Amino acid sequence: MDEQVIAQIYEVIKGRALLEDELWWMIESSAGGSHFLERKKVTAAIEQLILEKKIERKYGVESVRVESAKVESVEFGNIGHQEKKGRSFLSFFASLYHVWSAIRRGRAAQDLEKKTIKETQWYHCNRCNASGEDIHVVFCQRCNKLCAYCRRCLTMGRSTSCTPYYLIPGEQTDSCRWGSKNAPGKNHAGRNDPSKNEAGRNVVNDGEYQGEGRAENGNGKRNGKGNGMQTYRWQHVFDRFPTLTPAQQGGAKKLLEFLQKWKNGQRCAGDEFLIWAVCGAGKTEVMFPVLLYALGEGARILWATPRRDVVLELAPRLSQAFPFYEIGVLHGKSKEKWTRAPLVLSTTHQALRFYRHFDLVIVDEVDAYPYTNDDLLPFAVQRSRKIAGKTIYLTATPRREHQLRMKQQPRHPMYLPHEKIPLRYHGHPLPVPVIRTEAKLNNRLKSRSPISSFQRFLQYLAQNGAPGFIFVHAVYQLSVIKEYVLALDPRWSGLIETVHAADSEREEKVSAMRQGRIKLLVTTTIMERGVTIPGISVLVFQANAPIFDEATLVQIAGRVGRSAASPNGLIIFLAGEPTGAMKAAVKQIKAMNRIAKKAGYLTNASGRGAT
Repeated sequence: MDEQVIAQIYEVIKGRALLEDELWWMIESSAGGSHFLERKKVTAAIEQLILEKKIERKYGVESVRVESAKVESVEFGNIGHQEKKGRSFLSFFASLYHVWSAIRRGRAAQDLEKKTIKETQWYHCNRCNASGEDIHVVFCQRCNKLCAYCRRCLTMGRSTSCTPYYLIPGEQTDSCRWGSKNAPGKNHAGRNDPSKNEAGRNVVNDGEYQGEGRAENGNGKRNGKGNGMQTYRWQHVFDRFPTLTPAQQGGAKKLLEFLQKWKNGQRCAGDEFLIWAVCGAGKTEVMFPVLLYALGEGARILWATPRRDVVLELAPRLSQAFPFYEIGVLHGKSKEKWTRAPLVLSTTHQALRFYRHFDLVIVDEVDAYPYTNDDLLPFAVQRSRKIAGKTIYLTATPRREHQLRMKQQPRHPMYLPHEKIPLRYHGHPLPVPVIRTEAKLNNRLKSRSPISSFQRFLQYLAQNGAPGFIFVHAVYQLSVIKEYVLALDPRWSGLIETVHAADSEREEKVSAMRQGRIKLLVTTTIMERGVTIPGISVLVFQANAPIFDEATLVQIAGRVGRSAASPNGLIIFLAGEPTGAMKAAVKQIKAMNRIAKKAGYLTNASGRGAT
């Protein structure tokens, strides 16, 4: 077998998890008419790689048989005991007759145990880890018999029990040793990459910029204990991004230390780190020094996010920040599927096609739907990372499980290292929501009776010429609130609209609001993320509804004050009675303001929203 052909094919497909059709599609796409695409040679090469255990071949869906045993036993010593527990007189003699009959048949007392074996068959999808109701059995045109397929990952291609599925792990380098002389190759960048000097040395990470013996502490002073892990070590990295705020630099330094940190001088420290950055803190920019460092070390990086619109927004920003590196962009509608770029920006679903490939995985908006509601996505992201790789979570509202892990002692095995970025890039404190209670809100809507807090919100918008969001908990409320607003003040006619997830004109309405043609948008929680309108104020109607949990309320409040020109605004949680989620959201925002003040980050001491 031609070793060169085997090496070429392995180089193309390593780090992937592919169905058979996808495997051939990738090889054909990558070959570009090359001679090694002869079917027999490729098939023989794949078989050889399987023998060498560089490829693991399974089927998309596999059946698993489980045997469960039900044991029924009759023992001499139990007869009287069972009778004492309330068994009838006839049951006692029936048991005695059963024992006597067994003895007559020549069976020993110890053989009176009867086992009923029940065999259960169930199916498991090797691609997405689904089982149970997600697997359906139908007649298959491919194998001409009953065949199981997975509905859970159907949008990524049909995974069936007759389709071969290939797992090809990437080369498992020691990701803990980034920055060492034995680090993986550093040749992803073009020759014009400014992070390398004329001799080809990596000037971002080489020791010449680490300082001689002493490092700086968090206050910028020399501490005399040079462990190569403090500010001075990374100074040249930050010189590439001079617009980072002190808070952003603090978060980036913690991440760089995390990537370099050792435990007991032999093993890596924990493989996960969380950045808790308030809405509008610029967490994307916080990652720029980390990306520069990791790319310079030859690391392969996945930046995954649950939402396609975030991928489309981040792609031009990353391309502008890293013009000398190839960036792959993957989502459901992207034409490119088989990128080999060192930095891959994708939706979390696309991670299903990778296997032990990335040294560093960044999960953006780890708290967002559908990542928190679908076990498939964390499974796919985790499996795409190398065993010795690292994971960084970015969020403004950490999930409950992450918050519990952050509260553990640093030496606890479940402890999650983290760093908080408590204020936005403009240095102003976060506007704090106010809780307003009004009785019988539904009845007052129907009767068009005045709701004082609601009216004051509309008056504030009119007096300041500010745009506003009104969040509701259900789609049916959109038209009700719109009609109520127009009944209170007809001057809002033509300036108010409604929007929800299935609204085909959603983007046009948001654009009209940015342009000032719409002043008030009544919306479901679809607008809680990813929308920045300068000068916006918000009212959450019936904020005690279950859908408005702590994380959702914090995200909604995060729409306000994002602009440096308008760092303040009005945030009202309106409900019949306050809930724990409402109080927790206010408490979290106030806590972030206190942290920012204590750290000396604030440029404006006013932390109160408009009233």
